[in-house]
Amino acid sequence: MRKLMKTLAFCALLALSAPAYSQHLHIRIAPPRLQIETMPPAVSGEVWQPGFYQFNAVTNSYDWIPGHYAAPPQASMTWVAPHYVERSGEYIFIPGHWR
Repeated sequence: MRKLMKTLAFCALLALSAPAYSQHLHIRIAPPRLQIETMPPAVSGEVWQPGFYQFNAVTNSYDWIPGHYAAPPQASMTWVAPHYVERSGEYIFIPGHWR
């Protein structure tokens, strides 16, 4: 019973803190040009997901996330790479996703 109460308290704490992590970042620094990557040999049935820059709010800079192969959820799906869109002087991150 004690373990259940601790688990419930932890879950409540996570639920209350989630909005703090999901707040919109106001990124005013343009992302760097994408790096040119050398793709390793293809993996059967997997799709190359190219690397991208992810904004780091702690350092106020961009970190490079290298590309990798991943299996699509369904064979007919294609990968849409993550990217940034500039709106009113801010850069909005659009996460990569399967379509």
